[in-house]
Order: sequence, then C-alpha cells, then structure tokens
Amino acid sequence: MPPTAGEEMSCHLRDYWRTLLCTMIITLLAIIYLCFNITVTHTSIFPGSTVGAEYNEEQVHKDINGNNKSHVMLLTMGRSGSSFTAELIAHNEHVFYTYEPLSFLSRDEEKALVPQQFQTTHIDDFSKRIITSFFTCSFDSETYKSLINFHLRQSRSTEELYRCFQSPNTGIEHLKCYFKFLEECRNHELTLVKTIRFPVKWAEDLMVRFPNLKIIYLVRDPRAVLNSQSKVFTHLDLIGNTDNVADYHCRSLEQDMKFLQYLMEDFPSRVKAVRYEHGATSPADYAEELYDFLDLPVTEELMNFVKTLTSNESKDAAKREQTVHKILTRSKGNVKRGKRKEKIDPYSIHRDDPRYAMNHWRYEIGIDRAKIIDNHCGHLYQQLGYRRVTTQRDLENTAEISMVVEPHEGGILKKKS
Repeated sequence: MPPTAGEEMSCHLRDYWRTLLCTMIITLLAIIYLCFNITVTHTSIFPGSTVGAEYNEEQVHKDINGNNKSHVMLLTMGRSGSSFTAELIAHNEHVFYTYEPLSFLSRDEEKALVPQQFQTTHIDDFSKRIITSFFTCSFDSETYKSLINFHLRQSRSTEELYRCFQSPNTGIEHLKCYFKFLEECRNHELTLVKTIRFPVKWAEDLMVRFPNLKIIYLVRDPRAVLNSQSKVFTHLDLIGNTDNVADYHCRSLEQDMKFLQYLMEDFPSRVKAVRYEHGATSPADYAEELYDFLDLPVTEELMNFVKTLTSNESKDAAKREQTVHKILTRSKGNVKRGKRKEKIDPYSIHRDDPRYAMNHWRYEIGIDRAKIIDNHCGHLYQQLGYRRVTTQRDLENTAEISMVVEPHEGGILKKKS
C-alpha cells in the first residue's frame, strides 16, 4: 500500500531534523576543536582569494606519523568508469578514499547546505575548499557540510562516518565517529578524491598549493559516455535532444583537454590521462600504469584483486562478442534483439565481461545518434584515439571492428594506453 500524504510528510520532516541535528553536532565539533587548539591556524588557501579554507601547513605535507603526505584527484565525466579506476587505487592500504564529495552541490534536496554566497558565481572556490578540507583532514564551519553526503557510503574510508551520522546514536557517539574519521584521514599517506564535478580548469590553484598532488584524468568514448548517462542520469534526454546534449558534452570535454595540456606543460610529472578502454581490455596493465604513476607498489595481492573485478579471461570475452555479433546479424538491424538478457548494474565496479561492458553502447545507441555525437566530438577523436562510425553494420560489428585506435602522439594520451 502506498504511503499516505501524512506519512510522506512525516518522513520528510524526520529527514530534515536528522540533517539539522548532524549540522548542529558538527558545528559543535568545530567549536570544540578551536577551543582545545586541536585544529589548524586560519589562513586562506588561495592567496588573493576572498574565500579561503583553514589549513595547517604541516598537514599539507605530512601525515599523522610525520610521513610525506600525497594527494591524488581522479577527474572525469560521469559514466566514464571512474568508480572502477578509483577502487583500484583505493585498494592500497595507505590510501584514504573520498567518493564524490561535491555531489551535494548539484542535488536539489541538498542545495540548502551550500552557503548562499557560493550558490552561483563562486561555486569553483567552494569546491576547492571542500577538496582542500579532505586533503588536510580539517573542516571549517562551511565545508563540514560536505560530510552530510550519501555518497560517502561508497568508500570504505568514509562509510563508517556516513552510517554513524545516519544512525539514531546520541550526539556523543556522533562526536566519536567524527574524531575517528579525522584520525583515519590523517593517518593515511595518500588521499584520493574522485569527482565528476570538478572541471580541469579549476585544478591549477590546488596544484600550486599542494606540491604532492597528482591528477589523473580519465577519458572514455563520448558515445559510450552519453549512452550510459542517458540511462542513469534522469535529467539527460539523449533520445529527444541528442544535438544539444552532445554539443554541451563535447565542448566540456574539449575544455578539459585544453586545460589538461596546460597542466601537463607546467607539471609534467604530476598529471596523467588514461583511457577507460585500456582498463577494460587490459585491466592488469591498467592497474600497473596507475600504480607506477602514483609511486605505489604493484603486488601480487593487487593483481588478484584485479582478477576478482574482471573475472572472465579476454579469450572468453572475445567469444561472447562474436556470439552477440551473430545474433545481431540474424536480427536484421533490430539491435534490441541482439542485447544480452542479463543487466549490467550501472554502479557496480565488478564486470564479468569488461569487453562487453566497453562495447555495450554499440548495440544500443543507433547509427543516427552516434553520427550526431561524432559531428560534435569527432575533431577530438584523433587525440583521444577513437574512430567515427560509418554504418549500422560496422557499429554493431564489435567482433571485427574496434572503435578504439591508437591516439595521436601529441595529445593528452602521450603514449598508447
């Protein structure tokens, strides 16, 4: 039986008061931290900026044990495989992982948590402050609101804090959870932040502020990205508004690539671009490439973990693609008949068949929409290493025709990946 209007109102009020209680508790924490001189001195992170966070210079460079503290940001577009990539990095025991800390800035039901002065023109400054809070493990009276974020449950590093804040525990228990969270954050040598809501052009200030910060930019075939977004992001209408959706996405991607080139010139050893398709076709090599860039040890245990996420061997995957292609050929162009029956969990990091997941969009998108996206993004393909589509038959022929080619040597992917 569906809930009555009164029951729905009661549920909303209960969520409101729970959020308000969490807000009051964390505000109290900030006051306690200041009173007992546990937290940091007040300084603006960005010289000349009117909006700054609070940090301690020692916290920028050292963990709680005095070891050099490093940071990494994984930047990308939504539905590009960033959860899988981040999980590979976060598997290392020295990594403290934060999943989408900026998501509450774009969710209607959580926008009230964003300070008024940041809701329009200064969203970039507030985003930088939030990222800085996670890097320094120090939250001020505004950035603490990023801790009231359901996405925190997606990471082992932050899940306990999320569960605690959502529980009916007493305020003292919430305080204990918060202090434990800060201690765990400071006790790790590397902080990883994964976000799809941070354009590359915002990153330069952070690169200057944090000399041990590295950036990984993840790219995926725009046609695959938009096809996946259209199924998961309810606000995106790829079918009815393909031209505008593709135009916006491709312009955003081009801008990211432009500023990534600038960062690569200024910080050549601290910025790297990788392709989702590399992780799908060669996950072990992909993991090794990431770990080498971050100066993390590649262990047998890591390789075993990669196998658990990508359980089928590539040979079996290739056979499956050939079978799918045969079904599609017999269906005489009806791509829906060629789709495999089992569904892919859009938020799962596990793929029984990574190659099929990589090419799944080709059985769904249709030649017309693929060509519209090509018209907007095609000028980027040479640098990224993708092929334009020509016919419906070639689009569906995943067994014989790859949409992934070797990228141009002068682009952001400086070597084949």
